[in-house]
Amino acid sequence: MQQHRISYANLIDHENGIIEAIVDEGIEVTGKQMLELYDFMQSRNPIAHGLFANRKNSYSFAFSGLAAILNMPGIHAVAEVTHGKARNKVVKALWPAQLKLQFFNTEAEALEWLDKTINGA
Repeated sequence: MQQHRISYANLIDHENGIIEAIVDEGIEVTGKQMLELYDFMQSRNPIAHGLFANRKNSYSFAFSGLAAILNMPGIHAVAEVTHGKARNKVVKALWPAQLKLQFFNTEAEALEWLDKTINGA
């Protein structure tokens, strides 16, 4: 695993097509910031990705942040670990149907699901 930093989040490359993002506390993720994450993911593996949203911190999405994910064809699945926090019903309601989204209580469950979903493991 390799650790990296983009302007608003720490990233961990799990080297199997899965990128873990730990967004900084209090951030409202914009479309521009999502593109920054996507560019990083494309530089690591241009074919298929799983995004592991590790919600250790509290943050939100601007509409542009949610809309940006529609233009990210390399992302095939997103797993979010909620750490006991309520699942974001707004995100789930606005989420594009073609992109798999699943919520988990533990990091191990999220990583296992992502690996099976994008790598067929």
